[in-house]
Formats: sequence, structure tokens, C-alpha cells
Amino acid sequence: MPQPSGAGFGSPTLTSWWRWLGTVGAAVAALLVAAQFSPRLSVSAPLAYGLGFAAVCGSALAVGLALPRPPPRALFALVVPVGSLLALSAARAVGLEAAMAVTACLLLAGSLVGGTIGYAIEHPGQLLFVVLVSAFADVLSLYQPGGVSHEVLQSEQALLALALPWPMLGTPYIEPMLGVGDVAFTALYVTATRAHALSMVRTTSALAAAFLVTMALVMWLESALPALPLLGCAMLVAQPAMRRPSAEDRRRGVPLAVALFVVLALVFMWRA
Repeated sequence: MPQPSGAGFGSPTLTSWWRWLGTVGAAVAALLVAAQFSPRLSVSAPLAYGLGFAAVCGSALAVGLALPRPPPRALFALVVPVGSLLALSAARAVGLEAAMAVTACLLLAGSLVGGTIGYAIEHPGQLLFVVLVSAFADVLSLYQPGGVSHEVLQSEQALLALALPWPMLGTPYIEPMLGVGDVAFTALYVTATRAHALSMVRTTSALAAAFLVTMALVMWLESALPALPLLGCAMLVAQPAMRRPSAEDRRRGVPLAVALFVVLALVFMWRA
């Protein structure tokens, strides 16, 4: 496979990997501190949710930015966070310690998967098809009975294991806020941006704005919403190169996208 043009990655160093792990650790430490002070605070429910959602989105973005170029073999390391999540779920672990473990596992696994895929993108224009397919799949997954996100929302244990948690400030409760898929796609867009020497300021601003709009809509509608369509649209607006797939990518990508749309629609219709 050809290397991405204008690659903004150097060879990953041990220091860069430690920086990534340190960023994950900082997110876990922030959760711990927030949980310790949360019951003593007087915060309205909307403000508590807004601060919590901003915190987990900021963690996902920071970890994606800290991730060095992951070689494909790095995916073997997923056995640790995925195995830990399975063990936590099987044990029905709850409480602050479980929330800290879930935070670490989801940030590690989500960013590693997303970053590996993002670096594999050969041309920025290919991200257009990533946006289209991920948005369609995310909407169906949430709103179609039988969809993965729909089923996760119906299962408290699954939600606790697959969404980044944060304390609802002013209460002793820790609530799931952001799905692991959103963590993965945040890392994907950040990694692809760096690999193709696009503007990181544009990408960071676009992702932050998309998360902000998602938060505002969730608070307004008082209902779960898919974040991937907004993340993808924000990236398309921010990065013009993503809107210009090559002729070869169009020949390969359009039929593939259509086929995936059809398959996903049939799967969810059948499961319904």
C-alpha cells in the first residue's frame, strides 16, 4: 500500500507512546478528581451534563491528538483493553473504580483502532466515503430496532462498558456520556489529518464544534443522538480536500458505499 502523500508523521518513538498513555492517564485522573468533588458541588442538571459531555469529548480529542503513528501490528495490543472490558462486563462491575477502568480501556482501544484506520487512508478524498458510510450506519444503528447502538442503550450493563463515563456534578452518580465509536472516529480524523499534512487547527476546531452542537441538541431534545454524522459533516466543511476524491476513488468508492448502504439497510430491516 502506498504511503500517504505529505505524511505528517515521523517514526513513532517510545516517548510519543508514553505521551499517549500519559494522556489517557490524565483523563482517568480527571475523572477521579471530578468524582471526589462532585457530591459537594451545587450544579444544575443541564450545566452538569454540559460539563460532563465537554470533559469526555475533550478527553477523546486529546488522546487522538497524542496518538503516534500506530503500525498495524499495534492492533494486537487491543487484547488488553478489550479483554479488560469483557471481564468488567462479566463481573457487572460498577462504581468509581469500574468507571476509571472503562475510561482507560475505551480511550486506548478506540483511539488505537481509529488511528490505525486513519493512517491507512491513502488520499484525503477517501474520507468522503468514510463520512457517508459512518453517518448512515450510525443513524440506523441508533434508531433502527436491532441496531447496535439501539440495543446498547437498552442495556445498562452494555452502556456502562461501551461509553465514556463522567460524574454528574452535584450528585454522587457517574453516567455514560460518549460512545466508543465516537472516540474511534475522532482519532481517525485526527490521524488522517496529520498523515496528509492537512490543517490540524481546522480539524480540531471542526470536531470541537461538532461535539458542541451534538451536546446542545441532546440537551434540547432530551434524547440520544448519533454524533458521527455531525463529526463527518464538520470535517467536510473544514477540510476541502476531503470533498475531492480522485477519479479512481470515485470508481471504487461509490459502488462500495452504495453496496454498504444496501447491506446495512437490509440487515437492520431484517433484525427489526
